[in-house]
Amino acid sequence: MSDISAIELFQKIWNSYQKILDHNYMLHQEIYSDAKDFIQTNARQPLTILDVGCGDASQSLRLFEGCDVVEYVGCDLSPFALDLAKQNLAPLHAQVTLIQEDIISCMQQLDRKFDVILSSYVLHHCSLAQKQAFFELAAGLLNDQGMLIHIDLVRSDTETRTQFIENYLGYACKHWSQLAPAELQAIAKHVNAYDFPEPTATLSALASRVGLAELKQIPRHTWHQATVFGKHPG
Repeated sequence: MSDISAIELFQKIWNSYQKILDHNYMLHQEIYSDAKDFIQTNARQPLTILDVGCGDASQSLRLFEGCDVVEYVGCDLSPFALDLAKQNLAPLHAQVTLIQEDIISCMQQLDRKFDVILSSYVLHHCSLAQKQAFFELAAGLLNDQGMLIHIDLVRSDTETRTQFIENYLGYACKHWSQLAPAELQAIAKHVNAYDFPEPTATLSALASRVGLAELKQIPRHTWHQATVFGKHPG
């Protein structure tokens, strides 16, 4: 996502997003718990981390809690989010670099490899061509034994984007009871304008084209899915 208007809309709905986190409406607790278990069991530590679309980094801190992190690089378009990330990351005993840039431009500029690349609820804002570019860049930025953790909205194999939007917003209106009508309207505006989720199979195919294999598919919760990718051996 590179449209500045998307940043402005994101800032307007920031408080609503905090409510979504507080009430676990996007299933962060379950997904991040499973992903955290996989990282701690399988990742070679100490870790260097690239967090694309890091937001305020609060969820990333939870994900890597208990890990030996020596370097954290986070990028996001929103200066508002990055200011919060700087505060949230203060207790992290690691070299921290925060970059205000879109994810593709940021990844193109980096000249070193990472043990973990995290993309959480960001790739569905990208076009299909940008998604392919993301996986290609991620493959080049991963260490040989590194892992790409992709957490995002996905649609089913039989859903069109229009059907996804109708189904997802219908679900939100029914279950996200702590959000006011105006907040739900703002979220609906955001989803209609900026959400372009793919089926899991499409994402896995994009990854496979650039030499990334699916290591783990964490159980899906409604439209929320986490998949871990790594380099094909050899």
